[in-house]
Amino acid sequence: MIARQALRAATRSTRALGAINRAAPAVAQRSGFPSATRGYKDITFAKEGGSERVYERSDFGGNRLHEILGNETLAMVGYGSQGHGQALNARDQGINVIVGVRKDGQSWKEAMEDGFVPGQSLFPIEEAIDRGTIIMNLLSDAAQSQTWKDIAPLIKPGKTLYFSHGFSVVYKEDTGVVPPKDVDVILVAPKGSGRTVRTLFKEGRGINSSIAVFQDVTGKAFEKAQALGIAVGSGYLYETTFEKEVYSDLYGERGVLMGGIQGMFLAQYEVLRKNGHSPSEAFNETVEEATQSLFPLIGKYGMDYMYNACSTTARRGALDWAPKFYEANKPVFESLYESVRNGTETRRSLEFNGRDTYRQDLQAELEIINNQEVWRAGKEVRKLRPDYQDPSSHYAIDITVMPKKLHFKGDTGKKKIKRGGGSGLKKESGETRNDAALETTESNSWVIATEAMHINGPAVLLHSGGPSVLNFHATLSRPHMHVLGDGSGSGTPSAPPTLLTYTPTDIASVWVASKLSGTDTLTLRSADGRFLAADRHGCVSALSEARGPNEQWRPVVQQDSTIAWLSSYDKFLAIDEVAGGGVTLRADSHVVGFNESWTVKVQAGYKVAGEREMAREASKLSGSGVQVDLDGVGAASGVDAVPDEATHTSRFQAYGKATANTYTPADKKHLSQAVKQGKLNETLLDRRSKTKSDKFC
Repeated sequence: MIARQALRAATRSTRALGAINRAAPAVAQRSGFPSATRGYKDITFAKEGGSERVYERSDFGGNRLHEILGNETLAMVGYGSQGHGQALNARDQGINVIVGVRKDGQSWKEAMEDGFVPGQSLFPIEEAIDRGTIIMNLLSDAAQSQTWKDIAPLIKPGKTLYFSHGFSVVYKEDTGVVPPKDVDVILVAPKGSGRTVRTLFKEGRGINSSIAVFQDVTGKAFEKAQALGIAVGSGYLYETTFEKEVYSDLYGERGVLMGGIQGMFLAQYEVLRKNGHSPSEAFNETVEEATQSLFPLIGKYGMDYMYNACSTTARRGALDWAPKFYEANKPVFESLYESVRNGTETRRSLEFNGRDTYRQDLQAELEIINNQEVWRAGKEVRKLRPDYQDPSSHYAIDITVMPKKLHFKGDTGKKKIKRGGGSGLKKESGETRNDAALETTESNSWVIATEAMHINGPAVLLHSGGPSVLNFHATLSRPHMHVLGDGSGSGTPSAPPTLLTYTPTDIASVWVASKLSGTDTLTLRSADGRFLAADRHGCVSALSEARGPNEQWRPVVQQDSTIAWLSSYDKFLAIDEVAGGGVTLRADSHVVGFNESWTVKVQAGYKVAGEREMAREASKLSGSGVQVDLDGVGAASGVDAVPDEATHTSRFQAYGKATANTYTPADKKHLSQAVKQGKLNETLLDRRSKTKSDKFC
């Protein structure tokens, strides 16, 4: 039946799942691009806006970049964030780059550390401008205004003047920056910080940038703008004008990118607090969930995808209230745009940033934000994130990945078995075992779990749609479906693995199942230490490193031996297609169908241990006094017979989770007494509260 379901769903789901998981450039995923014209592609982003022209880095391969810039000398005036990133990227591509900064200043020293040599590629500003053919003015907006009277006479006819922000040129009445009439004036504006420009270039990707021409004297200004955009590390170039670049930049920063989002966050938080919500709850519902869960979804897949990823209740409310926020905010945004266009924002910026007390005044304003309760609460909430202690590093997991056995930090090695005389095997303690017993199972091979008791330890959740596997995306801290054969599994693109043959080779595909003692529920923990969870709205996530009601699942076995996962809100985990051909994980289904049916694979040793425990339970229930031979199976599996929280929490700790539960002999004795008294659950909860092993208790 599994094979028939997979065949039925393959055509419907493979393309949709692949579109989400393949790491292809956003532009490359679009269809219908003209390929006859080299150097650009016309893309229709919106019907009303017509087509826009986008230039790609791949169109500047071979010698084309050097044909345009080979005889040029790029004089980088300023070595701040953008100057540093753009200079190094251009130099790495073989372009002649020199840097002009104040001699012996901090920027001078930083340029020397990056390999620029005084007298050869590092000069005072005046000398760099004199030597350069393309003058790249990357000083701050205020500094450009203050230094222009000294720089302007040095820009001789035939040179090219380059900016990464059109502010000074567009608002020339306020800044005093008026370019000479006999030079090309161009713009390359990366849509990110200089650090991001450098990082994306080193990763082989490239940042999006806008390009524009303000003045074309040679007739080659636009060609130079294109080449310089690629040279400084851009992946895609979008045509604009100086004026539009400045307006959109100032407008966006004051709007939803910075000013607007601070105002919205603060307003929502204060209303929650006014109505009796705790600081942590107000912050989580205002900032934490937005930045850590929902905003990444919008950025990667779009607003409609984020809406579809949540429950019908959440989606209905968002769709009803979005028009109200639109109507309330649009007049504010219109006023903001007019303030940008008429120069009010420019004059305000120049006046404030030009003060002698600029830094003190700025610090005072930032201190007000820093002391607002919402951000004080945020500091404490962020401390609970797993990456708080080392935010500069990504999720480093101390795990060795092999085709069969997966080792987690915290695993205890098996005792060595010495060969003794005769046909048996002899342990160090002197106990003997038969070879046949040890060969009963290949304990580390992967088999399909057909009973709930089989699910313990490392587990893989597979779905016939695709077919695909439930992965943990470490960068986004979220679960997602990954198509088998697409960079995962033991097969190749020409022969992708099936649900029966699939063996995990990527740790992102493995979840550690732990049974909660005294219950029929499980937790599923990624190798990164995050628990698979579902909230009351049906949104599926993997953000928490602690267990609570949202992180508990009950496996429900179906007639065809597939597993349905029931959340603590009595709703099933499902894979679902959404508008636009995407696929999402949801947990808001009340019935079990194809989308809610999962195939679970576990290591054989744990399945054997589960069979042993089922036999033990059957023996207790029968009351017949019949003795069930369990010793052979337990010895063969090499796995504890009772796969519960107490025996496996410490064994399968993920990297860095020092707060996980550990049980001493005294703890186990106390828990055993609680079992006899029928108070195990109450005792466990009391223990967790006292030891604070669960950060969120």
